[in-house]
Amino acid sequence: MNRCSAALFCVAQLAWFAASAAPPTFIDPLDQPSAVLRASRQGELMDVVDTGKRLVAVGPGGYIVVSDDQGNTWVQKPSPVSSDLTAVAFATAEQGWAIGHDGVVLHTADGGSTWVKQMDGRLLATQLQPYYQKRAAEGDAKASRFLPEAAQLASDPAAFPLFDVWFKNDQEGFVVGAFNLILHTVDGGKTWQPWMERTNNPQRYHLYSITGGRAGVFIAGELGLLLRLDSQGLSFDALESPYQGSFFGVMTRNDQVVAFGLRGNAFESSDGGQHWLRLQNGTDVTLAAGALLADGAVMLLDQDGQLLTAAPGQSRLVAETTSTRLPATALVVSVSKKQITLVGPFGARIAPLNKS
Repeated sequence: MNRCSAALFCVAQLAWFAASAAPPTFIDPLDQPSAVLRASRQGELMDVVDTGKRLVAVGPGGYIVVSDDQGNTWVQKPSPVSSDLTAVAFATAEQGWAIGHDGVVLHTADGGSTWVKQMDGRLLATQLQPYYQKRAAEGDAKASRFLPEAAQLASDPAAFPLFDVWFKNDQEGFVVGAFNLILHTVDGGKTWQPWMERTNNPQRYHLYSITGGRAGVFIAGELGLLLRLDSQGLSFDALESPYQGSFFGVMTRNDQVVAFGLRGNAFESSDGGQHWLRLQNGTDVTLAAGALLADGAVMLLDQDGQLLTAAPGQSRLVAETTSTRLPATALVVSVSKKQITLVGPFGARIAPLNKS
């Protein structure tokens, strides 16, 4: 090999090594389907819901799993995104929505077996600014105040983390997220309308949880934020908060409303959030999830995996003994109330309930 050929060969080798060492081409999580895990491996999960026919759970990386035997076994279902999914809700046994980071909203019409993307941050970024510009031009003063914020959000399509979803029926629902982000749909998620100017949240606190029922539609959020949808269904009014720390969850059943969050704080209301009673529990561990039972009993789960319950009409939470105690982020209670299904960093597990 002559000197020129040797030089060319070395250049070619360097180019090959450089190419082989180059980082892989970036693929937007919104364009990348969720990775398929081995059947023997369970991924991290963030939320779980009982659809009435099966359990459906979601987690980071677009992970979606279902169980048709009350949590004993789980099967992964294809997801069109690899964005982290944070919450899931069903209006009927068939119609459900999963939401998460990057402004992603997924929809299923077959009970969680197949999913399609309805919304993401890129699409929302193209709609947000024109929406508020149009409202402002029509004389909406509240919308005018949101023009700078809409422009800022539109410049960063990834800045749309969603934290919770709730649907009144198979057509009307809300998703909520960081910095007062809230969207409303009346056509099953085919289109979404921004509602940021319709919340009494001038500091743009994060909206962590939303739920609704006979007592009303409620939002819980950062730094003690509690909101309730007004009687005309047009805006969320602020409630007088019993606590100035963050609420991570709010749940309602019949006339009962419970909000819970940092440092073990939990409060119950029986009059639509006008007055609150502290649920005493003797712990300062953050409360991560909960459920209201048909008889009025309250069940809450702290970040350490400790289960706390209050009997109907009682204001003291009592620690329950379970067969396992691991960190968890969400739970569902079996019809028999003899076991719960927990999801969290270690996947899904069943915990039989034994009164302590």
